[in-house]
Amino acid sequence: MLVTLNALLEAAGWASTAVCIWAFQSKTMIPLRIAAIFANILSIIFSWYHQSWPNFVLNAVLFPLNAYRLFEMRRLITSVKSASGMQLSFDWLKPFMHQIRFREGDYLFNKGDTADAAYVIVSGRVLLPDVGVTFGPGDLFGEMGLFTETGERTQTAVADTNVDALILTYDRFEQLYFQNPEFGLYLVRLIVQRLDKSRAAAKLSAAAASVDGGGSSVMSAARVSSVGLNSPVTNTLPPTSPVTEPSVAMQSVPQSVPFASSPKEPAR
Repeated sequence: MLVTLNALLEAAGWASTAVCIWAFQSKTMIPLRIAAIFANILSIIFSWYHQSWPNFVLNAVLFPLNAYRLFEMRRLITSVKSASGMQLSFDWLKPFMHQIRFREGDYLFNKGDTADAAYVIVSGRVLLPDVGVTFGPGDLFGEMGLFTETGERTQTAVADTNVDALILTYDRFEQLYFQNPEFGLYLVRLIVQRLDKSRAAAKLSAAAASVDGGGSSVMSAARVSSVGLNSPVTNTLPPTSPVTEPSVAMQSVPQSVPFASSPKEPAR
């Protein structure tokens, strides 16, 4: 019986070593924490049996720490999953923001300005005149400058009415982005939605341009046919080309006849 117990405890020590090695080769944090917890438990048993107290204390401290970190990661995943299906309320952001007012016609920022803050509208409307987009109460805007390579504004914003807004500096913005999963995921969804809308608007503009181009082509064809009927046409064939009988279209028209004009009525 004693031999069996000793063998089991030795096996626990070797298992602890194997699990610890597996934990260090894990590429993601949750499997690493789970493996570390098992390694801590096995090492505690092995150290207690061999009375290796430094190793016992080390694993006794690491065990609850790894368990707590695993709990935090699980809670973070749950928060992100719940945030993916909800609309974010900005009430909790108010302690990090301060209020600012703009009169109708005031420019909040211009395209190319250095981006240093984002805004949440409390009342009124803000217009992006370059793209014809309007923001209203509860809308967040001005966040794109944080993610651009140059850190500059990508649009001009002007107060379409008197506006009360909350302003959030980018220093605070970055902290909240990295610390709050709901806020970070909301921003990612918001930016993707706006990029989708911009792409859709670009497709509509391209389609409208092609339609206009088609109309222009039709008009050009009509003008060409009109020119072929009324304007002088010169013979463009090489001199060596045999021309047995000139066609009606190849006959010259007197220069006194104006371009694309209709024949005048005879004088009465």
